[in-house]
Amino acid sequence: MAYTDEPLIQPPPDEILITPGNIPWPSMAKPTAVLQRGFQLYFSHFGDLVKIALVAFLPIDIGIALVNHFVTDSLTSSFLTLILNILTGILSCLVVPTVVCYINAILVQGRKLTVGEAFHAGTERWGKTIGMTIMVGLICLLYSLLLIIPGIIASLRLYLATILVTLEPNSDARDRSSELTNGHRWLIFQLSFAFGLLMLLCAVPIYILIYAFNNNFFVQLLLNLYQSLLAPLNVVIAISVYYSLIYHRRDTFVPIVPTPMAQADYIPPPYQSVDLPTEIMPTDAAPAADIATPTVEHEEPPAS
Repeated sequence: MAYTDEPLIQPPPDEILITPGNIPWPSMAKPTAVLQRGFQLYFSHFGDLVKIALVAFLPIDIGIALVNHFVTDSLTSSFLTLILNILTGILSCLVVPTVVCYINAILVQGRKLTVGEAFHAGTERWGKTIGMTIMVGLICLLYSLLLIIPGIIASLRLYLATILVTLEPNSDARDRSSELTNGHRWLIFQLSFAFGLLMLLCAVPIYILIYAFNNNFFVQLLLNLYQSLLAPLNVVIAISVYYSLIYHRRDTFVPIVPTPMAQADYIPPPYQSVDLPTEIMPTDAAPAADIATPTVEHEEPPAS
């Protein structure tokens, strides 16, 4: 899929409401529902997302495991691990736009990209994603030097910045992220905390194996692969948050219910008044009835 500077999401007509995947998107007022929708989306396309993660990270995961297992000199091991971690960060910035393009094509365009097409589309935004990731990291670091709380607030304000580089390429990603998350940052914090805690609990068996089989190559590789599989999951969760935020905003693009059948199950949130059309008429529909116009007969003037 060739990438263009046009937004991946095109605003729909004013009279139609759309939701990605033809279903209403949960509100951020229920962060657990948003998190659940993200997991559903991730596991629905688990195979291709695993392929994306393995293509990007598998060689480096093997390299880190080899270094930790076979390199005994601590200084050399630390240097090589640092280099491999930097490469992991650079490749993570490729995975972000790749997963965004893959998931968004399914939600908005209704088609499934191949892994190769997703990577091709992702490379178009790779450089800008690296730049935005570095900028977000520096901003959060500077705020964290003041106090921990300002750093957390800054990270929540810029939560969507890296995916917005691809989702809305014509907007300022930082300003747009700040705009979308405004008023929802505490809910995003709850979602992020719950997600992080869940992922930590899932990793406990791997850490037990690491403790039991100290410096085992395969156990270390298993941990690296687990962390790599979290990269696309993080992106999918962020996409879920993005759609949850824009779905309940009336001053921006609202994702939609395109068919009467889907509209039948749709219940607008109580704080949002939405008039859903019961029937979508074609734009070229003929008028119901022709209105007869009276004709006025003019009397001919007498011949002179």
